[in-house]
Amino acid sequence: MCYFVLQESYVKSIGKAITHFQEPLVAQAESFQEDKASISKIFGNLKLIHGFNAKLLSELKKIAEEWTPESSIGATFVKFTPFLKMYADYSNKYEDALSVFQSLMEKKEVFRNVHASDLSWR
Repeated sequence: MCYFVLQESYVKSIGKAITHFQEPLVAQAESFQEDKASISKIFGNLKLIHGFNAKLLSELKKIAEEWTPESSIGATFVKFTPFLKMYADYSNKYEDALSVFQSLMEKKEVFRNVHASDLSWR
């Protein structure tokens, strides 16, 4: 049961990052004279990771709701294993994402203001 609580929290947090940071910043990219692709680099494939984790959570919850002594979650993890490579893509692009983020924080006051104003979502 603890895993479900952690996974739900993780999915919720990623969703908030998308809703409160990625989408507003991409939408406002022109206001700080950046292209949307540059802003999108900061977040990489976060939307794919969110979708993957939401689906995994849904599948695991379904198994838990119908649990019997013969039930197993192993097959579900095996089924989702090929999709874990999206984390490699995300982490391999981390340095580029961090560089774009730091550059925008240093050079764009408007970006800093948008970033700071959305910290209340936590």
